[in-house]
Amino acid sequence: MNDNAHFETVFSTFPLFYFAMVVAGLSYITFAVMMNLIKRYQFLKKVLDGKYDLPENGDNEEEVWKKEPFLSFIKWDRKRCIIQSIASAVFFVLIIASFIYYLLEVGTKKDLYLFVFSFSLLACFHNLIKSIHLMIDAKKMNKDLKENISADLFNSHFTKFIKAEGIYLYCSLFFDIACIIVIGWFLYSELVGK
Repeated sequence: MNDNAHFETVFSTFPLFYFAMVVAGLSYITFAVMMNLIKRYQFLKKVLDGKYDLPENGDNEEEVWKKEPFLSFIKWDRKRCIIQSIASAVFFVLIIASFIYYLLEVGTKKDLYLFVFSFSLLACFHNLIKSIHLMIDAKKMNKDLKENISADLFNSHFTKFIKAEGIYLYCSLFFDIACIIVIGWFLYSELVGK
């Protein structure tokens, strides 16, 4: 790597290992949200396929599950899981590729840091928007579930499921905000560094 761009910022004492930790954290939170969606889809699909023991009036309950918005929701859920996994993979590959390119070819250290943290900051904002969108979707879905299925089924399974989902989504939200603050500070340090 070329060292012709001298600068003194926080990165002067932070080795590249910490960059890898940031990238790994961003990739993990995307994967965690994706897995949460997959688990929800798998359970709803199991109910629709009649593999879940519905309490009382099972036939009527199953018919309710097959109506909107449940059926369309799980179909879109599967597509969203695939999209999330592809986006996470592309993000990770691009970051690694940028490291290799700048380290071996033409980039300076400052070029590398600006690129990586600008890209990471955009990814954090994307994840934050997705987390908020998922929280809105989850609240709507949970409300629809409570109104359209039996109280026995809701209380026997969905109470714990909703709590676990809430923990996932709120952790994602706080993690994204923390990443935006930290990476934004890193990027600012680079932009004003002399």
